[in-house]
Amino acid sequence: MIFWNTVSFAILVFLMYKWVLPPIISVMKERQKSIEDSVLQAELNRKKTEELMVEHKEKIAEANLTASKIIDQAKAEGERTRSEIIGRADKQAELILEQTREDLSSEKKRILSEAKREISDLVVMAAEKVVGRTIKKEDNLKIIEEALR
Repeated sequence: MIFWNTVSFAILVFLMYKWVLPPIISVMKERQKSIEDSVLQAELNRKKTEELMVEHKEKIAEANLTASKIIDQAKAEGERTRSEIIGRADKQAELILEQTREDLSSEKKRILSEAKREISDLVVMAAEKVVGRTIKKEDNLKIIEEALR
């Protein structure tokens, strides 16, 4: 019985070795190759991801720098515009002030001229009453000149 068990075991091993083992080995080799390819692909993907991360970080840093420059330019432009507006407002205020001074000066001259005329009329009227006659224009001018001194 040991003999027949050994013979049947040997036949079974031979059959397994001949027909069953090659497909199993083939499947295992394919599986091993598939795993190696997957590991290799994963490594390549990891390297690509790292490269993309570095590239994205550089782009983000560049974008931050650009944004910072734009903000600085906007601040400078705002300050320049503010200065221009203040300068124009100062000039306009100065012009208004100068115009007001001129208006006041001309108004003062007009009021003084009007006052002189009224005073001269009053002097003429007073002189006519005192003298009792009409005063000539030359006399009138002399009296006015003396009164204004």
